[in-house]
Formats: sequence, C-alpha cells, structure tokens
Amino acid sequence: MYFVYKVTNQINGKIYIGWTSKSVGVRWSAHLDQVNAPSGKKYFFQNAIKKYGSDSFELETLISSYDKSFSLQMETYYIQRYQSHNPSFGYNLTMGGEGNIPILESRLKMSNATKGERHHAFGKRGAEMPWYGRKHKEESIQKMSETTRKMVMGKDNPFYGRKHSEESIEKIKDSLRKLETSGENNPFYGKNHSEETKRKMKAVWAERRSKLLINQPEVIQLIQSFREEGVTWDKMGARLNEHGIVNPQTGKPYSPMGCSQAFKNYQNRI
Repeated sequence: MYFVYKVTNQINGKIYIGWTSKSVGVRWSAHLDQVNAPSGKKYFFQNAIKKYGSDSFELETLISSYDKSFSLQMETYYIQRYQSHNPSFGYNLTMGGEGNIPILESRLKMSNATKGERHHAFGKRGAEMPWYGRKHKEESIQKMSETTRKMVMGKDNPFYGRKHSEESIEKIKDSLRKLETSGENNPFYGKNHSEETKRKMKAVWAERRSKLLINQPEVIQLIQSFREEGVTWDKMGARLNEHGIVNPQTGKPYSPMGCSQAFKNYQNRI
C-alpha cells in the first residue's frame, strides 16, 4: 500500500506533501527522527518542525493506493494544488513523484541571499524588529486569504481545464473504498467502551456542547444586536473578538458560517 499525506503547520499554514510505502504514522516518526538526530543533514521541513515543535503540525492522509505509479502522480498533483513547493506556502523541495525536479538550487540561492548580515533583521531583537507589536489588519488578512484561495481555484489551479481519465477515476474510487472504516473494517468493530470510558466521554461532550454558540444566549443576543447595526457575517467573528469572544476550541475568532448557522439554529429553536 502506498500513501500520500499532508502535514500542515498550524501556526503559519505552510504545507508539506509526502509519499510513503509505509504507514503515514511510521513516515511521520521518521521525520521526527531526522529532526532529533544529533548529526546529519536536515532539510527545510525538518528545520520547521524543530523550530515550531511537532505538536504544531497536523497530519492527514490524502490518499492510499496499491498502485505506486498512481500514488506518485497524486503526490505531484497535491504539491501543485497546495503550491507547497513555493516557499511562501510550503516546505516541499521537489515536485514529488520521485522525479526530483530540482527546485532546491533556487531555494538555496534565496536563502543565502538573506543569511547573516544580509538579513533585514540581523542583530535586531524585540522592539528593534520591524513587525514588533504590530499585526495584520482584518482587510490584509482577507486579501491574503483571497490570494491563497486563488492559487488553488479557477484558472490558477494547475489542474484547471483538465479531467481525470476513467482509469484514474476508478483508481481514486478504489483508494477511497479502501479507506472505508465502517463495519468489520473499523478497528473498534466488535468492541465496547467500558462504563468509565463512557462516563468520561459524556462529560467531555457535555462541556463542549455548553461552549457551542447556540448554547450561549448572551452571545446570540450580541450577534443579533450587531446584525441590527448592519454588521455582515464575514465581519461578525472580528466583532465578537473585540468583546473577547472567540472559539474555545481553536482560540481564534468564530467563522462567518459558524456565526450565521448558530444564529439561525437558535432562532429555529425558540
């Protein structure tokens, strides 16, 4: 079995796309071993793990297949889709597919051009740093989000105007079927949680439900007042954030969809 996986830096959003003939968990452990190795060459991705810590990265399996050639093609596809070979968006040093299309040379040139005294922040600390005490405006964040979105949608998508062959479609379907975890394919099939585990799970979910927007009438009332002021849904999370109200699960402002859906569901409930 071959796997294509995605690793996302939860702090800066950068992505690494990888391919492995082992399990994704085993491959991730290998990445960590490279980071922790006392010597040896560490690449762009390993240096990022060392800088931000492994807990800052989210691991996700994109596809699994018994067809090696197909899985390698999908690795290249996802690298292009997420633009993870672009240093601004990711950590890949090649275009994948075992083709090893060299883009490392360009990376090294850019890196060397800003190393040491040539770096704009060389020797600076704290308040001396250009961005110290500053943060992006909501408008700037929206623009960056829109720019990123365009990189993988419409005519800017490398796959725009193209179609998978029937053979590729069948291979993708087959891979997805193999990921099916219902019935006997589920590792928990035939097992039962202990009463103690059930009690703990109920307590966790009860706490989570209490934090849902729909279960916080005072926040819903605040949303309603903002709506009456003309605040649009795409700005609602930011307005709530101004009042110290954020998503307790992520610590970030609520999404427009989260706000609107909770408000509508609350209205339907009453």
